[in-house]
Order: sequence, then structure tokens, then C-alpha cells
Amino acid sequence: LETVPPYKKLPWAAKYKLGLKAAIAALYTSYLGRIYFNMHFRFSLFLMKYFPYMAFFRFGVIKSYVRIFVEDPIDNEEPKPNSYYQQPQPPLPLYKELLSLLW
Repeated sequence: LETVPPYKKLPWAAKYKLGLKAAIAALYTSYLGRIYFNMHFRFSLFLMKYFPYMAFFRFGVIKSYVRIFVEDPIDNEEPKPNSYYQQPQPPLPLYKELLSLLW
């Protein structure tokens, strides 16, 4: 994988995230990993079912309900060619590199 040109272009934080996701995928395939992720999912469902009021404080009562049949607003940005994304990127400042490790 280290010899693939697109992988060589990735910054250190992106390589870290890729490795972390590979480790999580390997954990998910094991028996104990499945138990952990299933319990985490059920706990999340429990919180969403019995404690939905947590969204009320953050988003307000009206905006916390999901309206699935309402379309999102459309932006007017022109599509960009793929060559736009292949341009060399300027180096990131240190604080952005450290924050990129989190998300």
C-alpha cells in the first residue's frame, strides 16, 4: 500500500484515519467486537427512544423533528472538474493537522 501514488499524497492525519478505520473493521469482524458494536448500537437506540429531549435543548423543539419529505435547499455552485482536486494543496497549519486527527 505504501507504493500506491494516491496513498503517498495523503497527509499523515489521513493515513492515521485510514489505519484506524482498518483496525475498527478488523475488530468488527471478531466476536467480541460484534458484541461491543451491537451493544453500542442498542444503547444509542435506547437514548434516542427514551431521551429525545436532548435534541430539544440544542436545536429547539420545532427543528429537532425530522421532516423526511421536505427537500433541502439547492446551492448554485458550478461543478468542478477532477483536475481541480488534484492540484497541490498548501501545507496545513499545525493546529489544523492536530484537529484533523479528531475528525
